[in-house]
Amino acid sequence: MTTATRRLARGALVTYPPSFRARYGAEQAALVEDLDGSPRTVLDLVVGSIRAWVRPAFVGEPAERLRQRRQATVSTVWVAWCAVFVGSSALLRLLEDPPPTGFSPDRGGWLVLQDTSATAIAVGWLLVLAIGVPLGVAALRRGRSVRRAVLPPLVALAGCTALLIPLLAYAQTHWVGAGRTATAADIPLWWAVLGLFWLVALVATAGWGTVGFALGLRRAAFSAQRLRVPALAAAALVVPMAVVVAIDLSVLVGTATSAWSPVGTIAWTVAAVLVAAVVASATSSVRAVVAPPAAR
Repeated sequence: MTTATRRLARGALVTYPPSFRARYGAEQAALVEDLDGSPRTVLDLVVGSIRAWVRPAFVGEPAERLRQRRQATVSTVWVAWCAVFVGSSALLRLLEDPPPTGFSPDRGGWLVLQDTSATAIAVGWLLVLAIGVPLGVAALRRGRSVRRAVLPPLVALAGCTALLIPLLAYAQTHWVGAGRTATAADIPLWWAVLGLFWLVALVATAGWGTVGFALGLRRAAFSAQRLRVPALAAAALVVPMAVVVAIDLSVLVGTATSAWSPVGTIAWTVAAVLVAAVVASATSSVRAVVAPPAAR
């Protein structure tokens, strides 16, 4: 296995659900190290990760399997929601800057779609906050291991927010408040460097928080009864998530962006990831909410 392939394989292992890695992580990592790897190995690991998220395996008594099922659903939907939120924003920015021929994001139907998407995102975050904040507070009381997983990304997010204040203040003073659009010549080097650092830090913090909160939930090991309402809220969150992705797809199709162009390849790849996130969330939610306890 080449160094690059080995790194890709190790990266693929990280994408498996926390419950799967807790049971099989060490064994799977040892197996990957022993294989004469190839790109096919990496592809098999990625496919296996998708299957593990969609159809996780649980062990134990029915009550314990139900607890694991609900915990997995909450984690899956949380990870998918973060992916949809970030991916949708990136996809629309990719299509709007600069807009393709015939696509005007500030007119007519496109503006309605944007407003609908923004409303769905707002509803989704309200659900996350309404359920996630009480659950997070309860999780923090479960021990130091939970706090180590949850608190550092929260502190990093607070730092990103604080860093954004001088950037916005400068933009408001020199461009927005002055009623003009900034050009490359208007942007000082320090602002550009600080803005780039903020963007990288925000993306890194988003990924850290996504994984950290899911890990904290697993370490908290809430009972099945305590996870009942969060699992139902996670199922409800699939609806605004699906609305956002459907709008993204309609915008992508409406722009007639070719999948073979550089921008189109990235856009359609992101769209495929968003669709997969919604499908995984919906499947997990149905299994947690609809299926009888013995089958979960």
